[in-house]
Amino acid sequence: EEKLNFSLKQTEMAFTLLVLALALLNEGQAATETILDKADILYYTPGEIDSDNELLIDLNRYELLEKIPLLAYKQYKISKGKPYREGVKITDPSFYMVPKDGFEKKKTSLALNETEKLCDAVTAYHKNGIYAQLGYSLLAKENVDVAPSITYLFANYPKKVTFKAADIDDVVSVIPALTCDIETVDPTISIDAYFEYVLHKSGFVGADCIPNTEVP
Repeated sequence: EEKLNFSLKQTEMAFTLLVLALALLNEGQAATETILDKADILYYTPGEIDSDNELLIDLNRYELLEKIPLLAYKQYKISKGKPYREGVKITDPSFYMVPKDGFEKKKTSLALNETEKLCDAVTAYHKNGIYAQLGYSLLAKENVDVAPSITYLFANYPKKVTFKAADIDDVVSVIPALTCDIETVDPTISIDAYFEYVLHKSGFVGADCIPNTEVP
């Protein structure tokens, strides 16, 4: 089972925002793109899922953005990063994250099979691009070719989220065990909002290890 395991201290920084964001996750942070005045800065929100599978987001520990109330943040200067591929410069306008040759045969590039399509959660993450981001990032950085197991990620979602901030009562959300039927999830709970925290805590495995047919 291959888990995504990026670390700012152990690996070279990826040039793309996606790979940079995934790298920041293993520093205990969840990354998010925020529209601000400063260019060249990736802002990311702190938080961590503990051993009881509960997520704590405590804004009292961090600086708050004046323009966006109740959003704590840390930041990383993108231009400080080093390209992960030899021959690529940080000033290049673009480059191929993975080689073009054989791209269509990679496991992430293949269409979902009919059984996988029956799992609404897998279909949704395949359509919104997260499936591709995971698979191609791992392929680019570690040269590991897997089709990401979305069901594994769902199995590792937090069961409770506690939001702390100054001058307000704690906001607690209880998340039921997730299944392939994402329509059963309380619509007031944003599942995608916690995706980065799950990735940081549990990494991900390939669908050949945990099939994308049901949430274990």
